Amino acid sequence: PKPAREPRQRHRVIIRNLAFSCDAAALRAAVGPHAQVLDVHMPKRPDGKHPGFAFVEVPSAEASEAVVSALNEQKVCGRIVAADVAQNRTAYQKEHSAASAAAPSAPSTAASEEEEDGEEAEDAGG
Repeated sequence: PKPAREPRQRHRVIIRNLAFSCDAAALRAAVGPHAQVLDVHMPKRPDGKHPGFAFVEVPSAEASEAVVSALNEQKVCGRIVAADVAQNRTAYQKEHSAASAAAPSAPSTAASEEEEDGEEAEDAGG
């Protein structure tokens, strides 16, 4: 029997407000000058289009911070994007449920719903 492997820690950046014309190659080109790109995940809707956000996996926490610093509020594929370090789904849901409890009248945002539906961070570490 093989010994159980520890899950690999993943360092992912979520990039929101992407133009629908943006693809994985364009994201690799935008992130590449700032960090090595290990993977690009663009969730798809049933119609085959991406919902305006994507995840870029990089090798380290330092690399993810470098990407966020370089790309947040900058143009990618012709649109100003928002870049943040992605959280794993459990941490994201816990944080947002705590925020909802603290401010019950706060409306939910479409971006949050899309991120949860789009596997915001299937396994992201952080």
